[in-house]
Amino acid sequence: MHLLPLVAPIAIFAAIAWRWGNDVHMILAAIAQIHRQAICSILPTECKCNCAPVSFVEGLDVVYGENNKGRGLNGRDINAGFRGEYTYLVERRTDDPHRAVRGFSITYTRHTDHNAADLAKGARGLYRYLNAHYHDGRPIKSVFLSEARQGDGSTEDINKDRGGVYLYLCWNY
Repeated sequence: MHLLPLVAPIAIFAAIAWRWGNDVHMILAAIAQIHRQAICSILPTECKCNCAPVSFVEGLDVVYGENNKGRGLNGRDINAGFRGEYTYLVERRTDDPHRAVRGFSITYTRHTDHNAADLAKGARGLYRYLNAHYHDGRPIKSVFLSEARQGDGSTEDINKDRGGVYLYLCWNY
């Protein structure tokens, strides 16, 4: 009889969790990550804490040169087919959600910016610069390149006004 007050709320929660499925899993995983250190500290020393840290995208570096091929997102030269430098986007990661990127955009201009890396270096046409946004929105967990807009967000076409394939930087939260 003493278990009835405990069993009823658990049964109700289980029924709701069953209906919510993945959403509840994500909520519980987020709570576990927020309180990871406290959860792991109360476990006996012989137990291994398996709460893996969540990491986020802290930024993307633009790197040039054929020898960087394996380092870039999807291993893809974003300047391929345009007779410019081999150009790759390489992600930097962080465990701190406050340092994570919230979104990206592309700036197209006729003017060079000596403080930024041109995505179209050595190719004819507009200069293309990647902008990372850190203020509004949720922290980004993964980024990838795609010929179609996908994921939770994406930039404009990196190849805008160049001809050739569409190419988007996409991300998921």
